[in-house]
Amino acid sequence: MGALRHFISPRRPKLWDAGGRDLPYLVLGIAAVCLCLVLSAQQTRADDRVPKPQPHQIASLAPSELKGPAERELRVAYIFHLGGIRTGRMTLDASWTTEAYALKSQVRTEGLIEALIEGQYVSWSEGNLIGKAVRPRLYTSNFIANDDHQFINLSFNGEEPTALVAKPPYDLEFPVSRALKRRTVDPMSAYLHVVVGSSVDANSPCGQAVPIYDGRRRYNLKVKFVKEVSIRSKDPQGYNGPGFKCRVRYEQVAGFHPNDIDAQEIPPFTVHIASIRDANYLVPVKVSVNTDFGVLVGRATSVRLNEVKSDPDES
Repeated sequence: MGALRHFISPRRPKLWDAGGRDLPYLVLGIAAVCLCLVLSAQQTRADDRVPKPQPHQIASLAPSELKGPAERELRVAYIFHLGGIRTGRMTLDASWTTEAYALKSQVRTEGLIEALIEGQYVSWSEGNLIGKAVRPRLYTSNFIANDDHQFINLSFNGEEPTALVAKPPYDLEFPVSRALKRRTVDPMSAYLHVVVGSSVDANSPCGQAVPIYDGRRRYNLKVKFVKEVSIRSKDPQGYNGPGFKCRVRYEQVAGFHPNDIDAQEIPPFTVHIASIRDANYLVPVKVSVNTDFGVLVGRATSVRLNEVKSDPDES
């Protein structure tokens, strides 16, 4: 059994019991949690590995670019530290109009962790926006870490997921019902769900639950408002301004081993969310979570949000 499967196997009762040899995988996995606000848990079998795709093959599998000019563009760069040691980075690009969106992110290991394992996690998503409701059409992810590899292509019809391609194939021993898949978002679209305030109301400025389906598992991210804060970044291109401090709890729903369905696999984590332009946009700028190896912190070093105005002379 490969180290990656050992770390993220659905049969493991506690995520944080991983041995020291799994530290690089822990950092890479939690990085995805911090920045996409979700753990896109993958399961790779040593005897089921497939050849790594070449760059041109990966590009051809990415969702198509947003059709027509984007009205809003967001680019955020994050770095990660575990116990004060630099461990990884992530970039996220999002563009959207009043009707559609497209996102892309890339997570990579760095520093000491990269010396142990060279890993990257690239994902794409596209879909429709109905008001502030996020409706995915296509989610694609590609996870590579040394000899471990997992590719996913998940299609939606606007209401529910309709088709899944996973290489190596997922072990769907514990299926998710169709009813639980309805009105869910993929792990990447979950980020935009937060940014546009899909579940925000007067009593929940951070938003509420984010319902996620990743092709194998169904889970919620339960968000709770703590207090308003003033965010100050030490990075020249970081965010400075009003924001919210929130607590996020990972809630398993379906697709897990029955013995683990109530297990606390991921401790609650703290998120600082930038309130940009009178809370019209909510961007996670800092996430921290306690692990057996120390506190893992993800921090936005650069936040750029542009509203693109169309040229009135163009028609």
